[in-house]
Amino acid sequence: MALGLFNSLVGKVQYITKPLLPVLWIPLIYVILGSMGLIVNLWTTGDMLNDEQHNKEPTSPETFDFIVVGAGSAGAVVANRLSKKYRVLLLEAGGEPNPLQYIPGFGVFFINYAETDWMYKTQSSWSAGRGLGGTGSINFMIHLRGHRKDFDNWGRITGDQSWSWEGVLPYFKSYEDYEEDGDPRYHGFGGDLRVEQPDYIGMGPEFVRAGQELGYSHCDLNAPFTEGFDILKYPIKDGIRQGTYKAFLEPIRRLRAKLVIRKYAHVNRTWCNKTKPLHPRKLFYPLNREHCQLLMLSGIGPRAHLQDQGIPVLVDLPVGLNLQDHIAAYVGPFFIDKPRALTLERDLTPTAVVQWILGGKGVLSTTGCHASGIISSSFAKARGEGDWPDIQYFLLGFSTFKTFGATIAHSFGLKADEQKRYYEHAIDKESFVVAVSGARPFSRGFIKWRKIARTTSRKLTPVFLTQVIRFVSMIEGIKILLYSLQYTTMLWDHD
Repeated sequence: MALGLFNSLVGKVQYITKPLLPVLWIPLIYVILGSMGLIVNLWTTGDMLNDEQHNKEPTSPETFDFIVVGAGSAGAVVANRLSKKYRVLLLEAGGEPNPLQYIPGFGVFFINYAETDWMYKTQSSWSAGRGLGGTGSINFMIHLRGHRKDFDNWGRITGDQSWSWEGVLPYFKSYEDYEEDGDPRYHGFGGDLRVEQPDYIGMGPEFVRAGQELGYSHCDLNAPFTEGFDILKYPIKDGIRQGTYKAFLEPIRRLRAKLVIRKYAHVNRTWCNKTKPLHPRKLFYPLNREHCQLLMLSGIGPRAHLQDQGIPVLVDLPVGLNLQDHIAAYVGPFFIDKPRALTLERDLTPTAVVQWILGGKGVLSTTGCHASGIISSSFAKARGEGDWPDIQYFLLGFSTFKTFGATIAHSFGLKADEQKRYYEHAIDKESFVVAVSGARPFSRGFIKWRKIARTTSRKLTPVFLTQVIRFVSMIEGIKILLYSLQYTTMLWDHD
């Protein structure tokens, strides 16, 4: 009965609005996308004013058992778990997520705005979410744990098997509320974070079947595997983005007295008890960019760099070194002769909005990233590591729209005129893009900081592709992709 009423309503909306699409609706969509900077700024300004009015400075000193710096993907979970037993202060430099960020189809348009993104600068922009939920509020919502061999390698390096796959698996399962067909050996049910396949998966099934034609299995990429392809799972519930704020903080922030959240709070240094010196091993485990700067400002880091910046050295440690990240090449657009990709002007209709609002269905339930493949290059196999993949594919199943070049340029800090010229020929044509990523970076960069006036600025030097093996394996990954697009029967009609 309810489904019938829903379909009837959607049909009526579609009938009424169809004549208005080219005249009113499509221009309105482009106005909204072109005004994202203003939308973000107005929301943040309003949130800051509201925060000032309702969250006054405490009149007396407060005592906490733990202070968690940053309410991002890790900080939100840590604060949730600790505040079950302890009094916790959670400090976040940003504010409340914008309501549009909960729509999967809109999240990526919030990248590279100062209010929602730290906007780190290297050779281009390096995004990191700012605000409650961190990067989980602006990313592609790809839920992938990583390969089993990566965790086992960390266990080997640290000498601590709690970092191995078997060691971390219980924690993965503890937070999950995995979709119903998940294997209980590797997935949890009833946890805080809902993980499932979005309603709209576009060309994902075809991409997976193309991988099968090349000899790769269709497998669960969040369970033990060697190589394979799969439809991507999202942290999503009823079509709404389930970032770590939505899953771990929002449900408890008004109910759990032991948790205190302070927004728009910047931490400049930590205080260390000199009578209890830090043991180097306590700081061995991976740190993110903010942690590195905070430690160095507090006197914990490379002695020469701290002395150069005039910071008294408390502990001489290689903080900020060994910076690793993945580099990806966006290959395409590839043109297709059938309407199978997500096309903004055709698919983002008033009907699509109604479908999402009423049932979390349709094209707005996806970020556009539909499937992934993870494989080993011939170079990995030659090293005897064929069971430890080093190439990853992401299917971005959306066509190029009118402002696509400008959007890409803004999001990744690229030259707008170059991106516009590159994508101009593909506008309004059915197409898709595949990102080819190096899954196992060998290059090592570093993070330093520099003082500018009364502020501090990070200097990130990622040092990508400094080793020939990483470069040639990426090229091999692109060649394998091109071969699959040309010769597999599932994708043979792509030009």
